[in-house]
Amino acid sequence: MTTHESASPKLLRTGILISAAVLILLAAFLLHRPLNPKQVAAWNPLVMGYTVVMLFPAVAFILCAAILALISLSRTRAAMVRRLGKFIALTVSSIVCLVLLDVILSSFPALQSSFVDKFILWPEGEFNVLEPDLGYKLKPNVREEYTFEPWRSGNHIIHGQLVNPEYTGEEALDLVLHTDSDGFCNDEVSEQCDIVAVGDPCVAQSPVPREKYWAALVAKKLDRRLYNLGVGGYGPQQEAIVLEKYGLPKRPKIVLWGFFQGNDLRDAEKFDRYLKSGVDWVEFNGIEKTSFPYNRPVVRMMLFLVKALGLAPSGPRPSSLPQYPEPRALRAGDVERPISFDRWTFYSLCRSPAQIRESAGWKETEKSLLEAKRLCDKAGARFVIVYLPAKLTVFIEEALQHIDRDNLFKFAGDGLRELLHKDDGTEINADEFFEMLKNNCNAQYAVLETFCAERGIELVDTRPGLCESVKSGNWPYYSYDTHLNVTGEEVVAAAVASHLRNR
Repeated sequence: MTTHESASPKLLRTGILISAAVLILLAAFLLHRPLNPKQVAAWNPLVMGYTVVMLFPAVAFILCAAILALISLSRTRAAMVRRLGKFIALTVSSIVCLVLLDVILSSFPALQSSFVDKFILWPEGEFNVLEPDLGYKLKPNVREEYTFEPWRSGNHIIHGQLVNPEYTGEEALDLVLHTDSDGFCNDEVSEQCDIVAVGDPCVAQSPVPREKYWAALVAKKLDRRLYNLGVGGYGPQQEAIVLEKYGLPKRPKIVLWGFFQGNDLRDAEKFDRYLKSGVDWVEFNGIEKTSFPYNRPVVRMMLFLVKALGLAPSGPRPSSLPQYPEPRALRAGDVERPISFDRWTFYSLCRSPAQIRESAGWKETEKSLLEAKRLCDKAGARFVIVYLPAKLTVFIEEALQHIDRDNLFKFAGDGLRELLHKDDGTEINADEFFEMLKNNCNAQYAVLETFCAERGIELVDTRPGLCESVKSGNWPYYSYDTHLNVTGEEVVAAAVASHLRNR
């Protein structure tokens, strides 16, 4: 054997082993890649499913590395080349099969119905369609059962880890997304109704049984027929559009407008930017970029298989991901549970009444409310705004006693940090932030109350009942999620029904 012949298999073997080592490093990267909260949209499920989804390519890389290591043990160069060729052919054919499977699943959405992750494609996904004047809306005639696990929800502010569901004392709920032929959460489209309700998830699509929505409870208490126009993610401009297009033609006697303190002003500003952008809702939100590859059917199928095989627990696990830290336990009304608050709500409630009035969000909201009032007056309908406070506002006294000052600003993204600077550009400290929050947490209501009084609009304040519910030990919100639970829906319904009866 010549020197060249002996060196040739050694060189090839070295190349194969280097390739195997690279694959091992890639697998380690996939399984341990740290997540940067600034790079991950808050709604994106990769935060919870990242490691699970990456398990498949990581295992594939490790398996390929093992096969390459075995190939490198071949005694002759010819055997090594022959086996390497077979390995490459198998790898390429496997990739082609996965691509074909993804194309087939994409072509036949019905095949995906059993393993769709309903949040990955939000809001242009399995149950949403694009609509230019609204951005998007729910698909008509949908009926999909799903399970809501309260302990998986939330956008937490304080660093820590996820905990077991037993710690929250909350149980999973089996719910149904059911839309009518117009794409709203009703059994059927009504030709006529007594009450129309408009709003965001705090009016419809909240994580409670549909018959427990506060608007449905109000209609039941008053023995009236309801048509619910609430859609998750909508802001005031969209709500005014659906009221005119779908609500008032049903000749209602009462219009209930749910105003959510948590994000209505932010949604109003966002929708205004969307209208001015000239692009569709998906492109405007960058959803295709932030959800790829998790929006691919074959990837969702992998996640489904992991869950079906029991490789992923049904409840949360300890996790070091900073996007989902463990909230501090909070005692309110002789009840102690973990609690968390949405980051945006936490910081945006610091704005004073003057800052709110000057904000683009309020100016757009004001226009929408005035238009809704004008339309209702013209149609002879009673226009009533129902003020729905953010969870932090209701728990404000208890929350200020338990907030971790050391980590207070740790998870503030760039947009949030703009709210944390003084006029001279310096950042406020924790004490100043607490004072701002305490003084301004009800500023939105003060602005709305003045606006309604000047315009002759009825306003229902649901805060007193919700705060009383907290003090009595019946928490009206989920521990991790930002929405009302069944208790909270009942409290809001009682306040609204009482107002309607007494006016």
